[in-house]
Amino acid sequence: MRVTDLLALLADQNKNASVLLDTKPTPSRFDDFKLTTVNDQPQLVFQPNPERKAALRVWELQLLLNQPDLQQRFVYLADVDEPRALFGFVKRQIGLLLN
Repeated sequence: MRVTDLLALLADQNKNASVLLDTKPTPSRFDDFKLTTVNDQPQLVFQPNPERKAALRVWELQLLLNQPDLQQRFVYLADVDEPRALFGFVKRQIGLLLN
């Protein structure tokens, strides 16, 4: 999934909903990403931040990603072993889990 696809999916969601990463063993809060290129594929990798007190809100994530140079990057999640591709999100009681 590209950044532009994620932004399109988030457009219909509650702007104040929490957004977390679906990481193992528990969901993670995050507030930053790393830009990389692997095999000529531009990637944006969300980095968990256990120090963050509150989860990002949908509107905050939209602001973070709404940059023209990020739109065509593929989205990944930094997990225990290695980054894995983002395919969407699941609505849970705690918020939206990016997975």
